[in-house]
Amino acid sequence: MTLKNDAAGYWLRADPVHLQLRRDHLGLLGSESLAISESEADRLLDALNRHFAPDDLLFARERPDVWLLRLPDSPDASTCPLPEVLGRDIDAFMPKGADAMRLKQIMNETQMLLHGHPVNETRALPINSVWLWGGGTSPKVEAPRFESISSDNPVAWGLARKSGIPFTPVSENAESWLASLAEGEHLVILESLVPPSRYGDENEWDARLRSLEANWFKPLRLAVQNGLELGLVDNEAGLHLEAGPRDLWKFWKRNRPLLDYLK
Repeated sequence: MTLKNDAAGYWLRADPVHLQLRRDHLGLLGSESLAISESEADRLLDALNRHFAPDDLLFARERPDVWLLRLPDSPDASTCPLPEVLGRDIDAFMPKGADAMRLKQIMNETQMLLHGHPVNETRALPINSVWLWGGGTSPKVEAPRFESISSDNPVAWGLARKSGIPFTPVSENAESWLASLAEGEHLVILESLVPPSRYGDENEWDARLRSLEANWFKPLRLAVQNGLELGLVDNEAGLHLEAGPRDLWKFWKRNRPLLDYLK
């Protein structure tokens, strides 16, 4: 089932993953590496819901690669965000707290159920577990600031839907994104560098950075020359930059590498 906008209850992310037995630990691949179809997601979720119905647990999906779990009450447990677990030993990041065993039991049961499901018989990388993390109830969202949001981040999608803001996946390039915009303030979230960074894949990270430079940063600079007011925010680095046409005429300011600004 898909998640409704007014879904009540306490919800955890229950993202589908592929567990991997590595040389000295158990790791996982996130759903961005699994190419899960809608049909596959719906069949697996149906099996999970039939199994867990006596426990008053309900699985749903935001997208085929983003799953959620509704619990009958709020658990006394802390969890670790999936992006922080990618490429690492999962043992150190399992749920902790008074109800941690309850969450671990749910994860163990899903592993046993998914392992033998027919969907996985034809997949190169089986969807053999879920990762429980996050958690909360449907929030109250303030009046929207943006006219639209373009993102592949499910949290951004959920907040956009909750506040009534149109949202779309990230376009292939800045030109197509800019061509779709009306008047007002718009937000695009570019996170393509996150997965290779988490997995430590330097070659893929470099290739994606070059793609961002060619398909996004250069076209956006040209758009700024033509009148676009641009803001750049990186919350993790504490970076907030704003640029407009007038800034490009400050010829006395020497160009600096981007890493200088991040420092």
